Amino acid sequence: MSSVTDSGAYASGAPVTVTTTMRASRPCSYQPVGAGQYGCPTTLVVTDASGNQVWPWSGESEQCSVPAPTVLQAGSTETLRAAWNQQVRAPNGTGGEQAPPGSYQAVGTWSWSAGPGQTPYNVAVRSAPFVIS
Repeated sequence: MSSVTDSGAYASGAPVTVTTTMRASRPCSYQPVGAGQYGCPTTLVVTDASGNQVWPWSGESEQCSVPAPTVLQAGSTETLRAAWNQQVRAPNGTGGEQAPPGSYQAVGTWSWSAGPGQTPYNVAVRSAPFVIS
């Protein structure tokens, strides 16, 4: 699994494209299941240097994807891509404002069934840090 951004550095206001990919290492039945904060099988979030989630923020639409159940062959992939507009929650909570300069990371999370009655697999993968100047 991987999570990457399309650059390591961004000017203020430039969109940050984030991609998270899951690759099957062997043939398997992929059954996505909802999990985590949003109850989504696959999510993308952005955190600041302290590890605090800055996007999406509470009340903003989350990056939730519901991939279809499928049989994955060895080497096949499932991918989720989203663009962050560098908006973070304003201190007064009424909307977004430009993210401050600093270091951030994208986190892609994948959740899938381990079988009937089993706890689902839930794997989060961080991108390399990227900088907003």
